[in-house]
Amino acid sequence: MSRPQISRGFVARERGAILVTSLLLLLVLTIIGVSVMQMTRLQERMSGNSSDVNIAFQGAEAGVRGAEAKVLGFKAAPALCINAPCTTAYDNGALPPLNEKDDDYWKTMATNFSDPNIGDDFDTPPQFVIEKTAFQPFTQEYGELNGRDFYQVTGRSKGASGTAEAIVQSTFARIAQ
Repeated sequence: MSRPQISRGFVARERGAILVTSLLLLLVLTIIGVSVMQMTRLQERMSGNSSDVNIAFQGAEAGVRGAEAKVLGFKAAPALCINAPCTTAYDNGALPPLNEKDDDYWKTMATNFSDPNIGDDFDTPPQFVIEKTAFQPFTQEYGELNGRDFYQVTGRSKGASGTAEAIVQSTFARIAQ
């Protein structure tokens, strides 16, 4: 058997152009793949952080609503506190701006909110503080009712991971009796 003859000129001209081209194409595809993976990971983290902030906000809102329900449950004007721990309401001016305070301060000054309907998605239970801010008397036309007590209710929650924090505040009025 004889071997087929290969032209020496054709073999001499091949310098690996296909190999270099395919390696460059593979490099480009690898860079695109890594970029897509990083973007996906970043979007997943953003989604998780957004969910955590939402959970923190919902917890703080639940704490505020729970504190408002507690204020409505007062049979009479509560004895006001100036120092912690306070189971009713702090006196006007007893609390500094709460958004500047750390976890230890909140653990000392606040009341934990617990409700079986909100679940246990939180790193720490939502917390709240109640501060009586003012009394507004009614005019004589209202008879026996003597006025309204105003309370500033502040709720705080750390979310599911403990890295997000939400503080919600409301002013709440109840008829003083």
